[in-house]
Amino acid sequence: MTELTATSSIDRVFDYLPTDVRQELSESQIGALADAIKRSGWRQNHKVNIRLSIPLIFTRIFVTVIAGAEKREPDRRQIEKSSHPLRTFGNFLFVGAVALLIYAIALAGILAYSSILEF
Repeated sequence: MTELTATSSIDRVFDYLPTDVRQELSESQIGALADAIKRSGWRQNHKVNIRLSIPLIFTRIFVTVIAGAEKREPDRRQIEKSSHPLRTFGNFLFVGAVALLIYAIALAGILAYSSILEF
């Protein structure tokens, strides 16, 4: 079997295959699958690529912001729009929490600047 690094997404896909199926794959089949996986994965050349792991009291949350030129086909955009809707309860909570944080920081800055709050 072709040597793959332990951290690659290709390895993770092959790990999900049943052992008997993996053993039956030829070198050319493994190579073709690896190429297809590479082409279907996320590209690392986005203009904006922010990934944060934020610790909370009882858990951690992971936030990713990816932005760049739109290169997806219209049919793929429509499928992803259906499978990942923007208007969800979790998204509203997240946007509300971020807005609340921004307003709290702005209010603290205004209070500190106006000498209402002294240090």
